Amino acid sequence: MSNRRKRVRKGRRRFVLKRISLQELQVLYQAILSLRAQLKEIEKRVKDLEQSQSFKKPESKKVKSAESKKEDMKICFTSTGSDLNSQIDPRFGRCQYFIFVEPATLEYKAVENLNREGARGVGVQSAQSVINEGARVVLTGNIGPNAYQVLNAATVKIITGITGTIKDAIERYRKGEIK
Repeated sequence: MSNRRKRVRKGRRRFVLKRISLQELQVLYQAILSLRAQLKEIEKRVKDLEQSQSFKKPESKKVKSAESKKEDMKICFTSTGSDLNSQIDPRFGRCQYFIFVEPATLEYKAVENLNREGARGVGVQSAQSVINEGARVVLTGNIGPNAYQVLNAATVKIITGITGTIKDAIERYRKGEIK
């Protein structure tokens, strides 16, 4: 096969097609096979992760009304500080603290985000931490796509665009202004 280039006109753009050698084709085929093997390994890891303890849904003991379910669920806020008067941090993966609140009693637990200093994948690691704490709702300023997928797979409700203090956001959530 020759390396002659053939010009194809399509609309106003010109595309240059290059004939490739058998050796180049074999290299591409090997790369595709390698990528397929990597994809199968990733799919296996995802399946194992979904079946792991951290992704199991909590078992419900009784059927509850929508209003009582809303009051019983643990809510996670991204925060710049460790109390309810702190501002909501606009960054999910790199927030300073996660504050877990029981909206009915306003009892809370502040957990420092140890993942925030990582170079990559901090959103996914932070999402895993939130799931492990048992949060059913996350209120934050913004969240990345990977962390969103992890939380969504664990059936955690994600609400973005939240600003102000944690206490104000709790009140707005309880009144139904935040959905």
